[in-house]
Amino acid sequence: MKVEQSTCLGTILMIALAVAIGTMGSAPSAEAAAFKGKYTELKNLPSTHERGKVKLTEFADFYCPHCHLFEQSVLPVLEKEFGDKLDVTMVGFPVIPGKLPMAFEMYEQAKIM
Repeated sequence: MKVEQSTCLGTILMIALAVAIGTMGSAPSAEAAAFKGKYTELKNLPSTHERGKVKLTEFADFYCPHCHLFEQSVLPVLEKEFGDKLDVTMVGFPVIPGKLPMAFEMYEQAKIM
């Protein structure tokens, strides 16, 4: 359970960081380049920024209690803060082992319909 919690919590923190960076409206500072660790900096990608919009990509597992908590407590705060400016895209990201991916398939089919 601890691995599941830390993985899900890490996902939520990554989302929060993405929102924070996305709302800054400028390129990362030189300080960001000083982060230690192994990573790939993505350069020269086309921007998906839309003026006046706050885009949030939520990676969530339908079976994860932390993801559910994010939906119930954090997302309403963001919706209240940004209103119609907030554009949320949910991506199925299974982190709870042993669960069938059926919920994600049904969610994607519902979006298409």
